[in-house]
This record gives sequence, C-alpha cells and structure tokens, in this order.
Amino acid sequence: MTITRPRILVFPGPFTSHTIVTLNTIYQLLDTFTVHLLVHSQKLILHQIRSSGFDTAPIDTGNLVIEPLLKDGELEDWTDDLLGFVDFYFKPSLIAHNEKALLALEGKYGKGAFKALVIDMFYGLVFDTYRQHGLKIFLIFTAAGTFLDTFTRVSKEDIEDRPDDLLTFPGLVGRDGQLVAFPYIDFIEVLAPVIQMSVPLWKSADGMILGSTCIALEGHIRVAGPKSSIPSFMTGPVCPEWFLKAVEGNEDVRLRRIKGLTEEQKVAIDFLDKHPSHSVLYIALGSERYFSETQAKLIFDITTRLGIPTLFVNRNPLDSVTLFPDADVSRFCVVKWAPQLDVLAHPSVRCYLSHGGWGSVTEALVASVPMLTAPVFGDQFFNGKWMTALGTSFGEASVNPRVVADHSNPVPKFPDNGEERLEELLRAVYDQELWEDKKRVSVDIGARMRASALNEDGTKKQEVDGLKSLLLELY
Repeated sequence: MTITRPRILVFPGPFTSHTIVTLNTIYQLLDTFTVHLLVHSQKLILHQIRSSGFDTAPIDTGNLVIEPLLKDGELEDWTDDLLGFVDFYFKPSLIAHNEKALLALEGKYGKGAFKALVIDMFYGLVFDTYRQHGLKIFLIFTAAGTFLDTFTRVSKEDIEDRPDDLLTFPGLVGRDGQLVAFPYIDFIEVLAPVIQMSVPLWKSADGMILGSTCIALEGHIRVAGPKSSIPSFMTGPVCPEWFLKAVEGNEDVRLRRIKGLTEEQKVAIDFLDKHPSHSVLYIALGSERYFSETQAKLIFDITTRLGIPTLFVNRNPLDSVTLFPDADVSRFCVVKWAPQLDVLAHPSVRCYLSHGGWGSVTEALVASVPMLTAPVFGDQFFNGKWMTALGTSFGEASVNPRVVADHSNPVPKFPDNGEERLEELLRAVYDQELWEDKKRVSVDIGARMRASALNEDGTKKQEVDGLKSLLLELY
C-alpha cells in the first residue's frame, strides 16, 4: 500500500536571500512532508538550490516538487515581469496568479491536499486567497527574531515625536551585560507603506518561522521576550554543512568546494590565496547595495595609504577601471561578484565590511569573522549597533538618513566626517590588540552558532520538531 505523505505548499520570496532562508527551513521538513515549492521561475529556483549547496536528490525522489506559479492560465517563467519591489509584492494581479495556481494544484492533487502554506513575510497580500481554500499560514521571517518585536513596540508617534529616545529589548544585552539601547529613529522603516500594510497580516499568521536565527544567538527571545499567541520556531542559522566544516578548519572540504567554482568566482579566492592569514579586508554590500563613486574612491585611497590588502565587490554601475584606475590588482582586487561563503571561510580574511543585512551578519558570525558595517536602510542599523555592542563589530561607517528608505537609492550615507570616521575604523581593524579582542568574541559566538546549526546542542532539533508537530496536527 502506498502511503501518501502530508503535503505542504511553500511560496518563497523572489530575492535570493529570502529564498535561501526558506529553502533551509523546508529541507529540514522533507523527512516528514512532501513540499511543493510555488515559484515564478523554475530555472531560477534550480539555480538557487544548486548554487547554495542544497541537495537536488529530493527533487528526483519527488519529496520536493517545483510548481511554477500560473500566469494567465499557463505554466511559464515570468520573472521578467517583476518591475520592482513594490510593484511585485503588492500588485493586485498577484492575487489572481495565486488563485489560478491554487485551483490548478487542487485539480491535480485534490481539494484539501494542502493544509499549510509556508510563505515569505512580504506576501501578505495573498494570505486570504489561501485561507479561503482552508490553508493555515506559516510566515517565514528573514530578519533577526528580536527585530520582529519592533513592530509591536514602536509606534508611528514614537518615531515622529521622539526619534532619539531609546528602546531596549528584554534580554538583548551587549558584551558589558547591559541592555542594548537603540534610538527610535533606527526603526523608521516601521513607517514605510510596505510595513504598515504587512504587520497586521503578520499578526494574523498561524505560525511564525524565524528562519535565519537560532537559540544560540537569540535565546533571550524564549527567556525574556514578549509572550505571543502565535507559536514561533527558530530554524536557522542558514549554513550548508560544507561551510560549517570549512570554517572549523577542514581544508579538504574547503578546497574541494573551490574546485567547483567558476573561473570568475575563483578570481576572489586566488587573490585571498596570495595573502597571509587574517590580512585581507573583504568589502561587499549585498546584491543590491553599493558605495557611490566618491565613497568607493575614498575607500580605495584609505586602504592604499594604510597598506590594507582589499577584496572589493563592486555592484556600482561604474566599472572598476573607472572607479579605481590606479589600483594595484595584487593589493586591491575588484570583482563584480564573490562566492561569499567561500570568502568568509578563507583563512586570509581579517574583517568583513558589509551593509549589515541579517544574512550577511549571520554568515560572518558563523564564520567567526569580525565585522564593520555600513547600513543603508531597514533593520541594518539595528543589526550594526547590536553587533558593535555584542563585541563582534568595530562599528558603523554610515549614519541613518532619518527618512523612510527610498529603495531606488542603494548607497549608504556617510557622516560629515566620513573620511575621518572610516580611517579610524580601519585603523582599529588593523590594530592587532583590538582585532584579537573582536576575534575572541567572534570565535565564541561562531562556535555556539555552528553547534546549533549542526544540532550538537539539541536546540535546533527541538525547534524543528516543534514546527513539524504543529504542522502534523493539521492532517
């Protein structure tokens, strides 16, 4: 007799960082459920699965089924129709596309085949569509779990009337054991229309999956955090097993992984190979953010003057020759893209200057690499200040522009004394005593997060088992 496994429908976000968090969660459910992945592009999701180190075997066995989202009644890729962040997430036609897809799935597998939907945090627009078909909503939250608490504790009036007043979170303490305080202005994204529309929908979810965090990092949520009627589960951190082993010093694993990189990706690794241990500054602001021409040239001038070997990921529309015409490529390597996990696992990396996105922060933490941040918008200011207080970051190179983010502006805002501030931070990074202090903290936190990722401390299994139990109750 054939036993049909319970089916779960999953709708990941279109951004790679969101998709990877979702994949990391659902791969932990595949031993119990058949997961149907609703996507805009089959080609893109397969690329994301393979390039992120996830196993494709579940696709071959049928435990992971890719279901293209229906557009105009047909199965097809329609990624090219994504005209922008707001246009995509909140376009009313998205509801129609999901309705068509769900009807087609019910026709294929039968009504009631799906009891639960795991869905990205910004797809609130379609919640009711799935509820009308009897599905429970399990939301994937891709930022820090603590940051989620912001949306219930900070009001529009707080931010507008008292922007510099300070907010603390129960149990969120810095290295000194004191509660970390954040100015209200750092949560200005609460005022953004996208958040104003989403938060009430988040509160209506049947379950919350904190997909990129873990008890080792945010255990204070369980101990001291606010009690919620919505059950939540920490299923992170998001780390492929090879990365964990490479960070732990398994050179065979690291080198075997490098052999599979493209020639373009190997440029960054070849540069790192030519430099001593803990010597290189790695700079990357994620896939969408970059330094302005003036900022990039400032970074080049300072790192050159201080003799800092630098790996610089340039997402600026201006090419490297225009930005850095005098660069010595043996000391200042510019690439359009770098295999980030391979870079962070490389022994030559000393510090990572990032935009402070939560994915980048947790990757650096797991790799035990000290940080600098140059936040641009959203939770990045919160993340940057937290990491500084925690003792893993040297500080923030940018300041809050104090306006709701314009997502078309991908550049951080430097303070008036930007050059002085940046040089001060970089000198601190290369002060051996200061760096060793940050490194010790990073090593301690990284070890605990890797233990969580590998379930050596048992906490991850407990969280995932709790999620499985709640899902199984629906069937």
